[in-house]
Amino acid sequence: MNQAKIVWDPRCKPKGLFSGHLHFRSICNKHEQLEHLLLESNIDCLGISESWLKQSSPSTLVSMSGYNVFRKDRLKGKGGGVLLFVRNTITCREIALPANIEFDCVGVEITLSEEMSLTMICNNVLWMQ
Repeated sequence: MNQAKIVWDPRCKPKGLFSGHLHFRSICNKHEQLEHLLLESNIDCLGISESWLKQSSPSTLVSMSGYNVFRKDRLKGKGGGVLLFVRNTITCREIALPANIEFDCVGVEITLSEEMSLTMICNNVLWMQ
């Protein structure tokens, strides 16, 4: 089947979860493209690395109707940051990660049924020079 049809045609929604990942290099100037991708496609979960958000960045920059957003911003330095978008019809909870980890990382546990769950993690390694 045509991959574009699977992504964009709601009549071709695959069974199970449909997820993906994008390397963004700043989400601030790409909100419209992200909104189109999430709201017009079959994507259930989307990880984004290099969001370039800071803790002071407002949540409105990344909030999307129909999705829960989990984010971990880069605390110091330029760039970095990760996000996970999970459709709000999917049962999930953020995984508590140790505060002292040396890279940007966010994770969620997705529960599909009493017998089935999975963990989705998006990370972005901070390279030290």
